[in-house]
Amino acid sequence: MRLQMLEYPENNFSANTYLLIDDLNNVIVIDPGFPGSDLTNQLLAQGMNVKAILLTHTHYDHMRGVIPLVEAFECPVYAHHLDVLLFENENFHKFYTDADNLKLPNNIITVENDETLTILNTEIKVIHTPFHTRGSVLYVIPALNSVFSGDTLFKGSIGRLDLFGSAPLELTSSLETIKKLPKSFNVFPGHGDATTIEAELKSNPYLGGSYI
Repeated sequence: MRLQMLEYPENNFSANTYLLIDDLNNVIVIDPGFPGSDLTNQLLAQGMNVKAILLTHTHYDHMRGVIPLVEAFECPVYAHHLDVLLFENENFHKFYTDADNLKLPNNIITVENDETLTILNTEIKVIHTPFHTRGSVLYVIPALNSVFSGDTLFKGSIGRLDLFGSAPLELTSSLETIKKLPKSFNVFPGHGDATTIEAELKSNPYLGGSYI
């Protein structure tokens, strides 16, 4: 299994999409933020076959490419049930000016905390870390010594707490959950550069207890 990161530049930040690709060019897509059919066309041109889509949360910039991917590959989409519920609330999308036509497919598979998925012979553990959204999750892949953190954890920072559907009262417990992850884990966030748990424990003020 190899990892490829794709960045979609937008305004002052880039949203990260991750591809987990096996030897047969089967793909797991994490947070397909590319708009329209851009990502779908790219994968089709490369002979890729998408087998699953994992959403760390259902904000617009992390799932714009879901529908074209599902239509092309008929693949299931995984997301926490609380973010599926949030998505159905019109206030959830008001932060994004061009999200009016965004929708979720009918083949959503909801995930829960501590659930382990097995996709492409790879174990993927779900860890619920609400605060950026109520249904934000981490996807931990032990075989890659990695965690895909969405907007829960960034290099040197964390996700916003002031958007509709956030859960600021859950912040402390979610940060404590992150602190318990193996220090050696690579962290692949929804925006910005990759990091490690060890580096964040040393330098991220939110994991050092100084955010209060």
